[in-house]
Amino acid sequence: MSLAHTYCAATDCSNNSKNCEGTGISFHRFPANQGLRRKWITKCRLGKVNPKASRLCSNHFNNNDFQRDLKNELLGLPLTRKLKPEAIPTIFQSRPLKPPNQARVERSGQRERKQMVAELLASSYEQGMIKNKIWPFSIVNDFV
Repeated sequence: MSLAHTYCAATDCSNNSKNCEGTGISFHRFPANQGLRRKWITKCRLGKVNPKASRLCSNHFNNNDFQRDLKNELLGLPLTRKLKPEAIPTIFQSRPLKPPNQARVERSGQRERKQMVAELLASSYEQGMIKNKIWPFSIVNDFV
């Protein structure tokens, strides 16, 4: 038994050999063919990848992307999942975008309003519109 676990390289996939043990999920090497490898990397939305160390789990392939294991089928042995040479991963689950945190949106709006009021007061002061040269900065809070 190997101490190192195999992890799926696909973005937003948490499958690894430890948590998928006994589930029938298999892990597959990136192809040696550079053109096909580039297609895999593009589909997985990966930047740099070490093709010798990276693997993709079988969840990212359709059933028709796998070759039948006729020998093991006939002998009644456990089936192995081998990809067809031209197989390209097509199944990816992207996480839905979270709605913006309402409290964060409100705080951001308050900061913008405070800054705008402070800039207006400063420009009014510089233009001589405010006769009293000292004003309380807490006045900014009164306008938001």
